[in-house]
Amino acid sequence: MTPKQKQFLFLAMIKQVVYSEIELELNETRQTLSNWWGELKNERQEIDEIRSYWKMKCDKVEYEEFEMWFKSTPKYCHYCKVTQEQLNQLRDKGELYTKRNRGYILEIERKRPDEDYDKLDNLVFACYWCNNAKTDTFTEEEFMGIGQAIAKVWEDRLVKPKLSWADLKFSIQVSLKNRGLKDPAIRLRALDNLEIIISKNFMDVINDPSLLKLIEKNSFKSSLAPFKQNGILNGAEKSIVNEIYKIVLA
Repeated sequence: MTPKQKQFLFLAMIKQVVYSEIELELNETRQTLSNWWGELKNERQEIDEIRSYWKMKCDKVEYEEFEMWFKSTPKYCHYCKVTQEQLNQLRDKGELYTKRNRGYILEIERKRPDEDYDKLDNLVFACYWCNNAKTDTFTEEEFMGIGQAIAKVWEDRLVKPKLSWADLKFSIQVSLKNRGLKDPAIRLRALDNLEIIISKNFMDVINDPSLLKLIEKNSFKSSLAPFKQNGILNGAEKSIVNEIYKIVLA
């Protein structure tokens, strides 16, 4: 990227100057600017990421100053050391349990919460869980120990294999057959019946059973019931949903 192209992106994306004014300032044609916009897709994506962090908390600081801080600050949680790449892995494995829209990217955290976000030397990256738990209660030094405990949870979840529907079903089948039930066939049929309903109506759960961590158990039972002819789950089917949740939440 040339210095003029960098200035173009700064004017267009950060200052949000209209193209007619950029043409005059850079002495370039509209066609050239349009070509640059297409060619600089990767650079635009990088600026988009930095700008979103800047506007969220730190827009009292000049963008150029914030950009330098952003690029020079390690991209892992200051407390538990989880990286953005690891958060992506945990998300893909269904190991991030939150019903909020937070938790999937690192956040900006103030080591000393009484200072504003314009003090860049006070800012670090933190995962949502550390940032949310630290609040204004703990000092940076105090929370480091808590961060180590959270780090152990991430380590365990990162090595845990992703649960498939086939593995989940097999585990339930083995458990039912080995439990000494008087007639395990009743619950095995219930398992097959529920699998048909879920496959037809909740394919996302078949593809990734861990999504059930975000759905309350009784709520899921209520969602399944309308697909029964009589609109009611029987006792065996309710029991199978309990078995499914027991494995998913383990």
